[in-house]
Amino acid sequence: MTWALTPKNYEEEEEEEEEEEGEEGEEEQKEKPFKPKPYEPFTEEQVLKRKPHPEYAHFLEIEKRARRARSKILNPIVIFSGLQYGEGEETLHPLFKAAWNGDNLWVHGHGLNYVPMIHVRDLASIIKQVVDTPPGGEDDEEDKKTGYMFAVDESHKTQLDMAKALQKSYQSTRIDHLAEAESAVKEKSEAKFGEIDLKFSNDVLGAYEEMEWHARTGFVKNVIKKIRPEFEKARNLDPLKITILGPPGAGKTHISQKVAEAYKIPHITIKAILDEFFAQEETLKETIAALAKPKIEKPKKPKNEDDDEEEEEEEEEEEEEEPLDPKSPLARAQRELKKLVKLKENVDEQGRFKDYVLAYVYKWKLAQQECRNKGWVVDGFPKTVNQAKLLAKIKLGPIPNPKSNGEDDEEEEEEPEPEEGDEEEEEEEEIDEEMLEKCCDPLTLPNYVIQLVIKQKYIEERLATLSPDTIKSTHHNEKDFKRRTEGYWKDNKLDETGVMAAIEEQITLLEDQALTTTVVIQHAFEEDGVLSDIQEFCGEPHHYGVTDREIEVVERQDDAEKREKAKENEYETAQAATKEKEERQDRAALIEANENKLAEVQRQKDELLKVKHQPLRDYLMENVLPTLTKGIIEVCNIQPDDPVDFLAEYLFQQTPVNHTAE
Repeated sequence: MTWALTPKNYEEEEEEEEEEEGEEGEEEQKEKPFKPKPYEPFTEEQVLKRKPHPEYAHFLEIEKRARRARSKILNPIVIFSGLQYGEGEETLHPLFKAAWNGDNLWVHGHGLNYVPMIHVRDLASIIKQVVDTPPGGEDDEEDKKTGYMFAVDESHKTQLDMAKALQKSYQSTRIDHLAEAESAVKEKSEAKFGEIDLKFSNDVLGAYEEMEWHARTGFVKNVIKKIRPEFEKARNLDPLKITILGPPGAGKTHISQKVAEAYKIPHITIKAILDEFFAQEETLKETIAALAKPKIEKPKKPKNEDDDEEEEEEEEEEEEEEPLDPKSPLARAQRELKKLVKLKENVDEQGRFKDYVLAYVYKWKLAQQECRNKGWVVDGFPKTVNQAKLLAKIKLGPIPNPKSNGEDDEEEEEEPEPEEGDEEEEEEEEIDEEMLEKCCDPLTLPNYVIQLVIKQKYIEERLATLSPDTIKSTHHNEKDFKRRTEGYWKDNKLDETGVMAAIEEQITLLEDQALTTTVVIQHAFEEDGVLSDIQEFCGEPHHYGVTDREIEVVERQDDAEKREKAKENEYETAQAATKEKEERQDRAALIEANENKLAEVQRQKDELLKVKHQPLRDYLMENVLPTLTKGIIEVCNIQPDDPVDFLAEYLFQQTPVNHTAE
């Protein structure tokens, strides 16, 4: 790492722009691609000229002290190791983890920096060889004085080459090129990985020709056969492949879904993968339409009788299409579309897909990256012994002719042979040949086979709870259910003739042992007991668990739920405030109405009292007040000593005599 910061040797690749005929004035401006600039590797003699990275300057001090300790009995040798890989990974672990999880890979910048590398096993072998046989031997004093060695493999590959090798191995979607700001947020070891741009010579190491190498040709050429299996073994990354069988109505789809959720692996049902597979038809058609070259119409020339024959010959030549390269994307897309359409037409008299099609589609799904790495839970397939045998085959052979019953099959179009240098296809062919000797496909065979057993009366109880609409949308009507039940028990007897026995036989051909069991459902709606039995049988999952992408999805869902809940709370608060305001207004209106009513009652009461007192008032005004007024005037005029007594005597005198009283 003392060589960590080195200038990146990039150069722009000059390419001549080709102009197509018929296009005038249209020039596409493309960014000039970069390619690594070739330069001579550093040798051991140039070691003393290097400038160390500030973070690793103390290593240089240790190195100098070690070299100064050289004597007749001690000859220190400084070994410069390339980037170490293998046996579980450390520096490259983030890239391996992203590839295994199906996430996008990344490189720093253009990724064209050279990275010297060495497998940890080879590094250990080199150190052992150096200890046993120091370079130069006992008599070579010049080599003893040098005392430096580069421990690197023979490859000179760039960061982008390594990312592409992982992309091919794990079928990752794409490689992102990180800018400097994006690289800064990566871990320290990953950031330094993007700063290295070195080539090391292994001239001194070439003296150990007898040394047994583990990955002499480098990371890129060994990633599929050696490095990836080492990584998965060291990290305990084994795909968990489970097949769950059971009679119709036993609830295997529900149980399979729960098992898949518990283990965080794909749940595969026949309807879902058929829809997914045949949905490719539209995509392929769009791809073909985009890749096909549009025909350019040439301007018509005036006809001449002498040129008729020449025009006919030209038209015939135009009608003849140019031969299409069978390895071109267009040719591949056309073959895939033709194959898909042919598979789509392979149905029986009842309109159900034939066993060949089902096996083909399942093999297509189980070979996908997520299923290869994490595993799967297959729900209710294979249903028959024939399906089990077809699913286990390495190659299914040519697609049957839809119009025949398996006879006179059309020959399948041969795929183009790989060209020299096409390493990926050659490696896949070698793997296929090894598996063909065993006659079965390990990708499609499960680790665990579980057969659900349930009494018929419990199934009837379960079906009795289904609504009529649900029964119409499924095969649980009386006719189909009886047919499916009879067909299931015909091919799934608990003996050596059933589907489970056929799967066990295929797994045995791989020199492996099948783990099979039966889970008895004790009552119609048992769930927890069945799930616990299955999890106890299958054990713990062997994968990373929840990925960063899944965590991000969950966080987005949580944020969305929080926002939704906040909106609901805000809405509820607004509704409560509105309701309280309306209630307050209603109370104020009610109080005002009551006050008005009381005022009206009081007014009516006053008017009633007024009406009742009117006769008395009239009497007083007519008979009492005139006499009283005169009496008061008389009191004022005379001013007696006792006005009250005087007024009383006056009123008594003025009152007419009541003869009736006399």
